[in-house]
Amino acid sequence: MRERYLENQVGATHASPLLDTIAYHSQIHLERGGVLELMGRVDEAEANYRAALELSKDDAGLKADAQFALGKLNRLRGDFEAALDWLAQTKEARTMLEDTAGLAQALIETGMALYRKGEYARAREPLNEGLTLAQEAGD
Repeated sequence: MRERYLENQVGATHASPLLDTIAYHSQIHLERGGVLELMGRVDEAEANYRAALELSKDDAGLKADAQFALGKLNRLRGDFEAALDWLAQTKEARTMLEDTAGLAQALIETGMALYRKGEYARAREPLNEGLTLAQEAGD
């Protein structure tokens, strides 16, 4: 069942050569990191996100996914400066990729980090911009 779930996540079948690709392994690390994050095992989640980042250095979309995951994780930890650094990288990548939905996520997460940091006035702009983009993208 787990294999079928992972196949569906990357659109592969068991016989597909995609199962042996770097992108597949990067996606596995991202998924595992997400589960570990939900379980509160943040150090292990971070290790998986960093592994995904390393594997995806030649895939801008997956790299941005890993950067976003690291930004969100650092926000949840309360390390707002690290979160903002990762999210700035995500925003740059999503802009380059013309990924409106991904950019909206990065902006909203940036606003959330600024808000949690106590910078309420600064948080307003990325939150509003992210909301506008999300609405335009139909999210």
